[in-house]
Amino acid sequence: MHDVLVAAGATMTRLDDVYGTKSADLLAEYGGRRVLVEVKSANNRPPQSLPDKLLKHLNTWPGLTGTEPVDGGVLVVNHQIKLYPTQRDAEVYTDRAFADTLPVPVIGSARLFDWWRCEDWDAVRHAVFGDTGDIGGAQPPETAVPDADPKAPRRPGLLSRLRR
Repeated sequence: MHDVLVAAGATMTRLDDVYGTKSADLLAEYGGRRVLVEVKSANNRPPQSLPDKLLKHLNTWPGLTGTEPVDGGVLVVNHQIKLYPTQRDAEVYTDRAFADTLPVPVIGSARLFDWWRCEDWDAVRHAVFGDTGDIGGAQPPETAVPDADPKAPRRPGLLSRLRR
């Protein structure tokens, strides 16, 4: 999750290193927005109590020493982990009655992986930060400066580097 958001141009802080388990897993910042990111996993169907974990962190965040206000949070769930990613449900919660009442965004890791694989940084940023007001989206730092010679090969992207 950390690397996907960095590739999308976000600034990340690993909160476990700072606060231990008193806070969410990550603090993500982009376009003037700051959100807590809680990452959970589930073997099969995730329990409906998972969003409560993020809500707890959002409630305790203001009481932690040295914190600045956040604009909300997002729950990322790696679910159905016994299945290949292509076989997993795109939606974390398929019960529409429940999913429609969620007070926080919930994103499946398989969906994030697809956006990362396609380098769809706008989709990643929109899912995590909501509308940041960037039309066309800012490029992640890796591709922000084009090569001087248009015939020169592009610098390898994150996906190429990870394959190595």
